[in-house]
Amino acid sequence: MTSAECSTSLLLSLCNRTLHRHCPSLDVFLLEVQVPSGHIRPIELSVETRDGCDGIVGLTSFPGGYIGLLHPNKLFYLSGDLEVQQVRRLEMLSDAHSVSYHEGYVYVVSTGTDQIIRVARGGATEVFWQASDAGTDTVHLNSLLWHNDQCLVSAFGPKKENLWRSADEGYVFNISTGEYLMKNIYHPHSLAVINGELWVCESSRLAVVNYCGTRIETPWGYLRGLCEKDGFLYVGSTFGRNKSKSTGQIIDNQADAGIRSGVCGIGVIDLRGSFPQIVNFIDLSAYAEEIYDIITLQNCLQWGTCGKHRTLRTAFKEVVWANGA
Repeated sequence: MTSAECSTSLLLSLCNRTLHRHCPSLDVFLLEVQVPSGHIRPIELSVETRDGCDGIVGLTSFPGGYIGLLHPNKLFYLSGDLEVQQVRRLEMLSDAHSVSYHEGYVYVVSTGTDQIIRVARGGATEVFWQASDAGTDTVHLNSLLWHNDQCLVSAFGPKKENLWRSADEGYVFNISTGEYLMKNIYHPHSLAVINGELWVCESSRLAVVNYCGTRIETPWGYLRGLCEKDGFLYVGSTFGRNKSKSTGQIIDNQADAGIRSGVCGIGVIDLRGSFPQIVNFIDLSAYAEEIYDIITLQNCLQWGTCGKHRTLRTAFKEVVWANGA
């Protein structure tokens, strides 16, 4: 591995928390991971921060540090050294997924209502955009990305049967222009722009694809969580479900029925050469079953206490923001 990759520290969000032998507490909602060494530090959230939540979904950076989403409807702010600064419960949110920051506003995907909610600095909330007026989850909006002052979103598209595995015509949509950028993606997640090219996970097909047609197939699991640094692509892999052992490279979301398949961890893909090359995989199966998001940390971590749990405690009381507050 190169020195560039050695300097990379990642922050991972864990959703749908379950117990694991290295994380004997359901309080562990985040992992700090150093690549390629594989050093891992579980991060616990205090009771007052995580109350009523089952995991963390979206993560993003902003000028003051980082912003995350506690599922189903809490927004929290972290300082640059990962201390909780504020927690906001947003009553407009239903089944929150991803989060993005743009020009002083926080944008949150409310999957359960087919909407994107905009949150102002003072906490006022409003509907920024909606895929439908159904008020329920009809297309499973998930990933959200601002790029060049344009807002992009990914969605599964409508179900053809009862389960989300039947939604096989996913897409990436440019809200700002009304243009479909990518279509027929089987469970898209985790939008990212890398060297000017739009990338997304095609989760159920265990692949990462881009707007220009490049396709990277992996052997891992249901893909979710995607970021890049110094020419290396970091991809989150999650346990999923397979309808049968004979169906091959199709893994469904763990919420669907089927045989447990895949592995939980981070794959590393080198994009610097003529062809993308898988160069590493860090197995996190002992720590979690589901990764939702991955971001790079702005500062390299100090690993003298590697492996020791860290507990983040909120510096402020939780604030509840009602519709239009």
